[in-house]
Amino acid sequence: MLKPTLLFVPVAALATFFWWAYEARYRRYADCLDALTNSSCITPDGTNVTSGGIIWAFLALPFTVVAAVLLCVMAVRLVRRRSRDAA
Repeated sequence: MLKPTLLFVPVAALATFFWWAYEARYRRYADCLDALTNSSCITPDGTNVTSGGIIWAFLALPFTVVAAVLLCVMAVRLVRRRSRDAA
């Protein structure tokens, strides 16, 4: 089994990327993408964004949870190691 430290870095990187994509493709234009009136929105730079950009949040959430769990595992192991070395 891989060490949590080795897994944490790529998982956290993927979570960061997906949250960035969510911010860039949906959240920034959420007021323009009112689900009841507009199915898409033209941004100031001419890009067409759709309400489907919310999928990035659904992709980011599991990676964020896994990264948080791995971070907790690393913290517990560190505390146990320090308490064992102190004894």
